[in-house]
Amino acid sequence: MGVTAEKIALERLMQVLFSCLPSGSSSIELNISMLSSLNAAAVRVYQEDGSYFSVRNIREIVEETKILRHSMYRERSGSWFSARISVDSNGALDANFNFDEEPPWKFPISPTMYADDLTMFPRDADHRPQWLNDKIAETEFASEPFASDT
Repeated sequence: MGVTAEKIALERLMQVLFSCLPSGSSSIELNISMLSSLNAAAVRVYQEDGSYFSVRNIREIVEETKILRHSMYRERSGSWFSARISVDSNGALDANFNFDEEPPWKFPISPTMYADDLTMFPRDADHRPQWLNDKIAETEFASEPFASDT
């Protein structure tokens, strides 16, 4: 993809998040771990007093986040595994993307899911963190090149 597609996708996600922010709230925050075939997301709305509540219907947010992850893919370098994205009541965006650390799943993830993700978002060997190489080594895909490893 490219910077323009990434900017458009991030702006769209920001608009969707902002539209979920009730009047009188201070911010909305998305925390998401994502692979090509799996995601775990939580969306919280924070009040001025620091209290928060969870947003239950997050389907559109997750779909826009998938588009963003695809748009942020860089050839040979991959895409991010988890993100924290927040929008405040003034529309200001704060976003952090994790490209290298294992995502903080609340349950065990099959190494095959990481291999599938690497097929969708290939990374050269020098752009793969050791934990990801270890996961791939546990699968039947261990001998497959996922980018220009040859």
